[in-house]
Amino acid sequence: MPTWNYAVVHVYGKPTLVDEAELKQIVFDTTAKYESAMPKPWTIPLSDQEVGQMLKAIVGFKIDITCLEAKFKLGQNRSREDQDKMVRNLQAAPDDESRALAQFIQAQRERN
Repeated sequence: MPTWNYAVVHVYGKPTLVDEAELKQIVFDTTAKYESAMPKPWTIPLSDQEVGQMLKAIVGFKIDITCLEAKFKLGQNRSREDQDKMVRNLQAAPDDESRALAQFIQAQRERN
């Protein structure tokens, strides 16, 4: 089966380790961001000492990005009929990812 639907992003850069204070902030910010959408958002129920112990098991780093490459191929080389059929099949798929891909393809088609 040929691969004619894909989207890819390559990020290049220099990684550097973060200190414990920055790592703690990253963990708390990430927790707050992704838990805030939950019906009962979870918060970190640990003391500073317990958090410090757990952070010792995490290697935190950041990446200073030097190059970003993005590319997608979504059947643009196919006939309009093939493209329409592909979008219809993706829209009818049972999984969210396929339907999201159909929306992305439609948005790209509308831009062109």
